Amino acid sequence: MSIRNQRGDERRLSIVGIDEADTTQGYVSWISPVARALLRAREGDTVSVATPAASESTYQTVKS
Repeated sequence: MSIRNQRGDERRLSIVGIDEADTTQGYVSWISPVARALLRAREGDTVSVATPAASESTYQTVKS
């Protein structure tokens, strides 16, 4: 899936198991806040995510 952040930067993410997570390669664990928010999202949806690094981030799904 591709997502776009608040600044307009687009990134491709794959939701994977815990042992396969590697954020530098775009692999996020299914238990991460970002993955949990995106699991039910469809193309064009906007989701808000509370993360440890930022108080809240907003992402728009660009492509499933």
